[in-house]
Amino acid sequence: MHKLKIIITISVVIISAVLITYVNLSGKNTEIISVENLNAPGCHVQNNDCEININGFKLAISFDKNIYYLKSFSFSVLSDIHFPIKTIITDFRMKNMEMGVNRFSMISTTTKSDNKQHWQGKALLPVCISGRADWYAEMSIQLENTRYIVSFPLQVEKL
Repeated sequence: MHKLKIIITISVVIISAVLITYVNLSGKNTEIISVENLNAPGCHVQNNDCEININGFKLAISFDKNIYYLKSFSFSVLSDIHFPIKTIITDFRMKNMEMGVNRFSMISTTTKSDNKQHWQGKALLPVCISGRADWYAEMSIQLENTRYIVSFPLQVEKL
């Protein structure tokens, strides 16, 4: 019994050391820049492409014009190929309201003949029982060593 306790303790210490090292190394080169209220003139992702520039990294983000509860909608990101994107994950939330997990991964539709990266996403949002419709989207865009988090408001309507 005493040997079993020693083996379990040593195992826990080794696993903890490995996890701490992994967390420290994986976060070392990741810079998170949060862009709230994009401050781009005429930028409304549901009316037109919203073009933003973060440290030379340019994005054009667009969503379907009309977004309704319980009906799927599309959104896209267009970017320069010189900043290769690994993944884009979009979370949909409301401030001060728990709406569950509404997380959607985007799919790259980039072709080799194009100098742009194309990403497409589809989502479906639940109805808010309070009647609120003030959603915002938070896009996590992962490059090689940098992760950008961009958030912006959305207007969701009832059918």
